[in-house]
Amino acid sequence: MSNKAVISLTTGLEDSGKVMVAFLVAVGVAETGRPTLMFLTKEAVRLAVHHAVACVGLDR
Repeated sequence: MSNKAVISLTTGLEDSGKVMVAFLVAVGVAETGRPTLMFLTKEAVRLAVHHAVACVGLDR
């Protein structure tokens, strides 16, 4: 069994609440030391392309 976490996000700025929760969950899991991956599809891709999403301090 793998100890990895994958957070999937399909929505973008049209639903900022879901975006915030997805990133908060991802950061929370990463801070526990588990390998964490965010899977962005549909409008969520625009977050990374147009707004340069970056998490600082998670380079474990």
